[in-house]
Amino acid sequence: MTDHANELRRYSRKIGHPAGDVPSVMLAAADEIERLAARLEATEEDRARFLVEMGRLCAQCDALRLRIKAAEKERDALRAENERIDEAMESLLIRCDDSDSAMYGTLSTSFVRDTVRIARAALEESK
Repeated sequence: MTDHANELRRYSRKIGHPAGDVPSVMLAAADEIERLAARLEATEEDRARFLVEMGRLCAQCDALRLRIKAAEKERDALRAENERIDEAMESLLIRCDDSDSAMYGTLSTSFVRDTVRIARAALEESK
């Protein structure tokens, strides 16, 4: 584009004064061509910076997606472990209820009942 602007300036100098406004119009056109060329170059630089920034943001999004997947996997494992513990606790409580008095012979009856009561309360609270 700059070549075209330079050609317009060169031709405007060759045209004599009797040509009227032609040389000034050619110079104005040359200036406008250079202004538009500079604006186009700045826009292309902005576009390049935008593409670099977009690539950086996409990389961050990908990293966050991986972290989310890892967190979801950990959450699912913790839920499964919590369910396993709840089931074990429920099984223990059922065994305590179903056991005969021989079990209570080694431990104080009130201690076992208090332990079962506390365990049941904890189990209900966790749900």
